[in-house]
Amino acid sequence: MLQHSEALRPHLKLLRGLPPDWRCGASSAGCAFQNGSVDVDVMQLRSNFRWRHALIISEPDRYERAAAEALLGGFIPTMIPSIKRKHSACIPKANWSDPTEQSLVKSENAATAFQHGLAHILETGIPHAIFEDDIVLATSRAEVQNWLDSPSPTFRRVDCGLNKCSTSQAFARSEFDLVPLGSCGVRYNHGCGHASWFTPAGARRALALWRAGLISCKKSNFIVDLSWYINAKYPKGGVLCSSTCAPNRTLTPYCTDWQAKQVMSNRGICLDGRDAQSDCDKGEALRCVDWREQKQFATLQRARFLRTRYKGYGHFVQDIVGVKPTMTAGIGARSTFAMTTNDDPAFT
Repeated sequence: MLQHSEALRPHLKLLRGLPPDWRCGASSAGCAFQNGSVDVDVMQLRSNFRWRHALIISEPDRYERAAAEALLGGFIPTMIPSIKRKHSACIPKANWSDPTEQSLVKSENAATAFQHGLAHILETGIPHAIFEDDIVLATSRAEVQNWLDSPSPTFRRVDCGLNKCSTSQAFARSEFDLVPLGSCGVRYNHGCGHASWFTPAGARRALALWRAGLISCKKSNFIVDLSWYINAKYPKGGVLCSSTCAPNRTLTPYCTDWQAKQVMSNRGICLDGRDAQSDCDKGEALRCVDWREQKQFATLQRARFLRTRYKGYGHFVQDIVGVKPTMTAGIGARSTFAMTTNDDPAFT
């Protein structure tokens, strides 16, 4: 975690410079923050407490609002540039008048930007949240940070150092490869990716699993990437994650539960030659906090966050009225807080 420091000053200046109605975006209809006080929020952030990192997939003229939401949640943000392309690796000559092909290219644009975020986490060795730029903090800094610090209620089996010996142990949510900070799941249909927490180990596994899907260019395999780890076609089968494996790979070097096996089968990760065979043998799925752990927030939030205005539940929801949806935002000029390096040709 980050300590309160000089690095926070420009971000607090950003927050203080926003208009009073900034949390409502372009429309006040159904907005949950029409009577909010920016001054109170800023004074709260001036207190000395620990900070985590966040990456926001965005562009300069959309970034500041999302950055402010991240700051209110206790995350110091950095922008990952969003992508605007009319072709993709899977559809090199897309017919832009075809809604299906257009949607797939837009999805791959979003996926590629997300991969840049994962690569940054892996390169820096620092856990980060990854946010889309229509996020809204639906709880509070204390709640979201305490939730990450608190143990997941599901105990995971770990090795205890003796032959055929195992025990059960609880782990803080922040230790897991992937932790949803906001979800859209209904029953067992899907999670969603507008707000999530990744460790470096999780970023490594996610990149390997994701690239396996992009290489195959199978529509069902690709769409699963954006739905995260619950596939609507296979409601009992995790497709990116095991939610029962311990995050500590020293205590649990092998992840071989039914979810991990389903991941390896769905992704074909051991067939493309990009991963070590030893990892394949270990069933190296992502080790995740179950997205349903957030469902406790759904009932509490329903009255304040109207479904006609906000999508999802958990610590972060999506504003689908006040923030124009986009998955193909232009690069444009860089924000003061944007990443200054990127190895993708689109950003040179």
